Amino acid sequence: MEVSEAKPLQPLEDENNWLKRMLAGAMLENLALKDLSGKKLRRPPQGDKPFVNSGSSTG
Repeated sequence: MEVSEAKPLQPLEDENNWLKRMLAGAMLENLALKDLSGKKLRRPPQGDKPFVNSGSSTG
């Protein structure tokens, strides 16, 4: 392969590297979501009541 033939490959290599980074990011996000979905959510203790807004305004 000659230098003149390799020059058109540079934009393709750049795009390929960008796509690889995008794929790696998506895979990492997917792994994080799977990790979070596998954990149990904690519930508040039985005696605690959630905050309830009475709807009255003081003003």
